[in-house]
Order: sequence, then C-alpha cells, then structure tokens
Amino acid sequence: MRRASLIGGRIRIVVVLAAAALAAAALVASARAAPIKGATFVSGTWFSAPSFLFFTTAGGDPADGLTGLGCPFIPQPAPTEAQTSRLTYAYNGWIGPIQDPDSNPNEQVLLRTHAAGTVEDETGSTYHLSGDFLDSSTHFLFDPELFFDGFGQVTLAGSNGVVVGNVELRLVNGPADYAFVFTSIKQCTVGGAG
Repeated sequence: MRRASLIGGRIRIVVVLAAAALAAAALVASARAAPIKGATFVSGTWFSAPSFLFFTTAGGDPADGLTGLGCPFIPQPAPTEAQTSRLTYAYNGWIGPIQDPDSNPNEQVLLRTHAAGTVEDETGSTYHLSGDFLDSSTHFLFDPELFFDGFGQVTLAGSNGVVVGNVELRLVNGPADYAFVFTSIKQCTVGGAG
C-alpha cells in the first residue's frame, strides 16, 4: 500500500511539473507574439537634438512652465532648452500594418519610450530627467510629423528641487519639436515649493 502511495505521489508531481512547464512555454510564446496582428517590432532612438523642447502644462503657455499646476519650475525658452538639454529618447515596441490605405491610411502603434538625461531651468540649474511613456494609439499617415504621443511619468531632480508628474510626451518633426506636457504634479519641491 505504501509503495502505491509513493508511485501515485510521484505521478502527481510529474503531472504538476509538466503542467507548469506547459504554462511557462505558453507565457513565453505569448510574450514574443505581436500584440497587434501583422505588426513589426522596432527599436532605436528618436532624434536626439530637437529644435524646440517644451516643459508646459495642458493648455498652458509654454513660457509659464509648470506654474499652471502650482509648481514654480520654469524651463529655458524652448530653442535654448533644446540646445542646452542632453536627453536621449530610446524606444521599442510594435508598429502595425497600414490600414485603410486608399482614404485615410493609418497604423496602430504600441511603443514605449524612455527619456533620460539633463535639462535646465530658467536660472541655469541642472535637473536630471527620467521618464517612461507608452503610445498605444493610431497614427494617421497624412500627419507624418507625429512620431510619438504617449503618456507616462517624469521625474526631474536637481539641487534646486524635485518635480514628479504625469506627462504626455509628444515628439513631432518638421521642425523637431518635443514637448513634455504635464497633466498633473505629484511632487514639487522646486525653490521651496511643496
């Protein structure tokens, strides 16, 4: 009886291990599958030196920086900010096949972008920037200037304070115009705020 119990226990262990292996294989296969039917995987870096770099609030005046959300962070003017910043924008993800090619060509995207580097405020204080963004939208090919339009969170940290907020990152070409549009502020200690 004891021998039958041991054999039964071993069989159950083998069955459980086999089921776990199959589940792991299915998980790995699904992780590699394109989330958009017919999509192509892409990765690289977006243009590294825009002509204009904005830090603003939704519907706000770019010259006012983040003051519209109660944070006193004001960047340099957009052309100066573009010249003095040292940011990289690494992306990876999926671009779907062209849909509706005759009347309104478009493609679905599922792209992630990581922005990192340094920027300056209007006084010349340096802030380290780090942010991750997701663009899961449809891009219309009649608007070829839009490369990325995703949402995420940004942290700006420097000797003059810290800003953490929810942000829409828009990368547009023609001329290269990059915008960090803050939709909310989670933390702001710039110049003693917060």
